[in-house]
Amino acid sequence: MPRAPIAVSLAVILLSLLMAPYLAAPVRATAAFPDVPSNAPYAEAVNHLAERGILRGYADGRFGPDDPLLRAQAAVALARALPPPTAAAPPDFSDRGATDPETWGAVRALAAQGVVRGFPDGMFLPTAPLSRQQALSFIARAMVASGRWPLNTDPIVYTDVAKDHVNDVATYVANVGPPPDTTAAEIGATTTASRSWLADSLWRAIAPRVQPTPTTLAPVPATTLPATVTATSITTPPPATPTTLPAGPTATATAPVATATPRPVSPYLWGMIGSGDQNLTAQYDAGVRVQVMRLSWRDYFPSEDRPDAAYVAARRAEIARFRQAGFAIILDLGLHDTPTWLHQSYADSYYVNQYGERYDGGSTIDSGDVNLIFNPVIRGVASVYIHAIFSDLGTDFVSVRLGGGHWGELTYPAAKVGASANCYWGFDRNALNISPVPDWRPGQTSPRGEAGKFLNFYLDALAAYQGWQVDTVRQSYTGALMILYPGWGIRPGQFDAAAAGNLSGTTSAEINGEIQTGTDYARQVAALRDRNIILTTTWLDAAFGDDASTDPAQWRPVKYLASLAASSALQPRLYGENTGQGDRAAMQFAVAQMRRYSLVGMAWCREADLLSGRYATLNDYRQMIATP
Repeated sequence: MPRAPIAVSLAVILLSLLMAPYLAAPVRATAAFPDVPSNAPYAEAVNHLAERGILRGYADGRFGPDDPLLRAQAAVALARALPPPTAAAPPDFSDRGATDPETWGAVRALAAQGVVRGFPDGMFLPTAPLSRQQALSFIARAMVASGRWPLNTDPIVYTDVAKDHVNDVATYVANVGPPPDTTAAEIGATTTASRSWLADSLWRAIAPRVQPTPTTLAPVPATTLPATVTATSITTPPPATPTTLPAGPTATATAPVATATPRPVSPYLWGMIGSGDQNLTAQYDAGVRVQVMRLSWRDYFPSEDRPDAAYVAARRAEIARFRQAGFAIILDLGLHDTPTWLHQSYADSYYVNQYGERYDGGSTIDSGDVNLIFNPVIRGVASVYIHAIFSDLGTDFVSVRLGGGHWGELTYPAAKVGASANCYWGFDRNALNISPVPDWRPGQTSPRGEAGKFLNFYLDALAAYQGWQVDTVRQSYTGALMILYPGWGIRPGQFDAAAAGNLSGTTSAEINGEIQTGTDYARQVAALRDRNIILTTTWLDAAFGDDASTDPAQWRPVKYLASLAASSALQPRLYGENTGQGDRAAMQFAVAQMRRYSLVGMAWCREADLLSGRYATLNDYRQMIATP
């Protein structure tokens, strides 16, 4: 984490709403761990630290060398390795949660020394994972605080270390030498520190000075966190979705807007889509705490060779304005806003339907007309853009939205485009090369099950595109990812009905376009492997449907997604947004659905509607935010 706590405390409050601290029971390791090979480069460090009780393993006997290590785990390990003096009145934090007494005592003792630090809202975030540069900062600060090392401010040239960690990393290198698994130019600063990496790094620092006293280190199921700025990123969801969310601390001095009557901090993440600069104060006063900031691939890279410097500068300024006004930011990558040069420079860049027609979004923004589902070359180009975003704008976002199709959602193009209906978009050259039935077309008979084979291939490809987005963003950003699920969703039995009809467009799910656009929520949720995903419905205000029905086909999208989240081993959280142009009744219904299904929050689309005088107003939003 940065040497100085960040200024925007409201972002930390939002973080706390999207995670629940949980610590597993400690298990003392008295022998070698079965998952730590004797020839592993970190084996000596792990075994020495375990013998001395500084590190411990899991209940099943494993150490978990590749598991990420969390802030509370690092703190208690350091406290046992380098016992801090007892402070008369060590600081306390408001988010202890289920942290055991010994671990929490270590956190407080180290905080009294300045080795670990909390945030302006009084939180510590014990289950937030550490990057390598953050882990080295923890070690170096502990060694300096204990009087064992002097602080070193001589420049150590690592190109990937953030300025907040330069002195700490320099101190470590000056006293120990290069950290494990690094090069002369980089330490992998933005890589999440694994348990074995921290063990190796810590042992190198303390080997002559270790304390033999046993300790209790609670191994924590971990995920990833942005390396350079940690405090405003959502961490791993808890192992079970709670019915209510913990209330965050009340925002105080860092809130930029004074109100006549202080507003309690809401237990929900209230957002806004499409905000300008003119009404940020009014939004903040209404209780909005997060802005959805949309990028545009087209504007970011008007030519392939370099980003537009003016556009990047404008986005940085926009980020600064949002944060200055007290807001955290959800970032939309804007993959669906395609640069025109991409189609001019790359073959097979369009989706093609069974009629041989390509989907051309033309000059329309948000069209999602680039074929990222089937074209691996185009994905490579997109990955350059994604990496540029985080290099230019940083990783200090409460979440990043993924979807990549029309309107930024996870979808194929529409089922009806122009005069053509029942369009399936899996017939470009790349798609046909991998299709199990390249010569078959929707509507034709399926004597060998061609319709079902094609549909499985078609829906699996979209789920794989979801996975590619997650994996690609994870190379640069390790906070929470909101995947945007549009429409009603394909429900149980509808796949089979559509396949039985040879995908001729006659079933209800085809008539509504759910099959053709690929909104197979169940398949997509089942394909997830990342523990830090937030399922996001973009139709939170769906009015029709029957959530009380025993037939899942009748449930509104948010209930169906909630049921899938509840049955998933990953237990993902949920978020929502409305479809736009909603009146007060639609807003009231969306808010009720958010609360009913324990979403972490919702974003209203969009600010212009609230100010138009024709739809729900900002005052309506204020009232609903204020209502428990």
